[in-house]
Amino acid sequence: MKKLIYLIMLVLILGLVLTGCLLSNVGQVPTTEQSGITYLTKHTAGAPYVTDLLAGQTLKVGEVKVWNDTDNLYVKYFITDLNWCLTETHLHVATSLDDIPHTNKGNPIPGQFEYKGEHECETEVLYEIPLTCELRTDLVIAAHAVVWDKNSETTMTIVSGINTGVTAVNGVPDVKNAVKSIEPGVGVSYPNCPTGDNDAIQSLWDEYAKLSGGTSPDWMDADWIWSTNYPVNPVNGEYVDFSAPFEVSGLPVGGTLTITADNAYSASLNGVPVGSSISLGPGFPSTLKENVGTGPQGGNWGVASQGWQLVEEWPLTGLTSGNNELTIRAANEYMYTDDNYKGWDYSAQGYTGSITQDPDGSDRCINPAGLIFKASVDYYAHSETAWGKGIRFVDKGNWGMYFGYTVQCTTLPDLLNGDFESPVLTETWDTFTSVAGWIIANVDPEETDEAQLELQKNTIGWNPHSGVQYAELDSYHPTSISQCIDTCPCESYTITFWYSPRPGVAINHLKVFLDNSETAIWDSGVKDGSTLSQTEWTKGMFVVLENSGLICLKFCEVGPDDSYGMFLDDISISLGTP
Repeated sequence: MKKLIYLIMLVLILGLVLTGCLLSNVGQVPTTEQSGITYLTKHTAGAPYVTDLLAGQTLKVGEVKVWNDTDNLYVKYFITDLNWCLTETHLHVATSLDDIPHTNKGNPIPGQFEYKGEHECETEVLYEIPLTCELRTDLVIAAHAVVWDKNSETTMTIVSGINTGVTAVNGVPDVKNAVKSIEPGVGVSYPNCPTGDNDAIQSLWDEYAKLSGGTSPDWMDADWIWSTNYPVNPVNGEYVDFSAPFEVSGLPVGGTLTITADNAYSASLNGVPVGSSISLGPGFPSTLKENVGTGPQGGNWGVASQGWQLVEEWPLTGLTSGNNELTIRAANEYMYTDDNYKGWDYSAQGYTGSITQDPDGSDRCINPAGLIFKASVDYYAHSETAWGKGIRFVDKGNWGMYFGYTVQCTTLPDLLNGDFESPVLTETWDTFTSVAGWIIANVDPEETDEAQLELQKNTIGWNPHSGVQYAELDSYHPTSISQCIDTCPCESYTITFWYSPRPGVAINHLKVFLDNSETAIWDSGVKDGSTLSQTEWTKGMFVVLENSGLICLKFCEVGPDDSYGMFLDDISISLGTP
């Protein structure tokens, strides 16, 4: 009967212990000082694998640098010859050569590479690739690029002239070439009707159109242009849409638009606004009047009679290799009597006052119109294909290359204080509420006494497995100790430890739990030490396959609550399987 009562009590105690020995404390990772992690320096950002970036097969223009950490693979294109820059990169990473996109003849196809980008003449481009389990091995890398020679910089010029296109007048399509404007002669009064082609002489426009510093721009071969020699609507005013398409045979790196118009303009490049004159008002093109409301340029005015004299310079952003289009809308002001703040008295039928009628009896010279511009575009004219140096895909033809890289485990896992030599005992044994590297807890979650770990040393008469100290997992109550270890994801690790039943004690029982599992990954079973006078160490071992990057271990004494438990020593972790 006593035996039956004893067995019942033992089952109840074991049940309580087992339900308490879960992993509620495993997530408490020790501090950095206690983590015991050693980081390798080989093939890191500071010491990467390096191969040359070759342009045109033989010219080194930079390097391709490769390294990895626990989570990612990094591939950096790095230009070392600053006369060159990167505009395109194509990168493919595979575990075999066959997995890199290629033709039937074996030539690589960079356009089908998994990672790619276009760049604004960069000297560095970095790709960050997540390391899946599949990629944590020997890799084949193909790194392709397009590089441009900065020493090949060239300037092209687009100027206004008879090859400039007209697309519309007053918003109505009218496709044709522009013509040279009849430029007003030098003087300040209108009508101003020079005879013949006065483009070769200094006109009023030439005399008054100045840059902000007061100097005349170098227009090169630019002409003052309009849709007709004289404006068709000199009194009502008009606006004309111009188009100047051009092709950049290289990599554009900048440009400037120098421009003015009598009386106003707005300019765009490839559909994106570049700039507009100060003489263009908020009401344009709904109105071409200068004063809508009170006073000059009052209200929602459209076009001012003054201000065109300022020649403005605008940066040309948004240039592209290949086809571009410069579009300009130029406006000539409205000149009716209700827009006469300067004292002019014109009407739809003509004009009166001190102004003399045009020689041909019309009012064609009352309000001349003209646009002039020069666009300067700088670009690099010469490019090369570049590859990360390695082995050619094919012996002849395409000289594309690939190279190898082995993903390394950058974290060397190290379980801290697995031999329990810290803290150093001054007596033969002692108990501790905290020990370096370990989280200490009571197996029974309802136990109110503070959890303690007992350490003993060889002077007590029992031998450790190694060193001079070891742990007992039942100081006053059954105890658990836990520790989390940073590892390389997807790798397998072997956990090794040594255990011994306490001499003279019949029931010693050790279980080991992994991560958040409620089921033990390793179980010693009940070990009888009642006949032992000395420790009897046995090796325990298990393998963690393809872990997630963090291994959390918990060692639990699941024997009775009698202050006697299993001895534990020399816990270690190693990469790989036995």
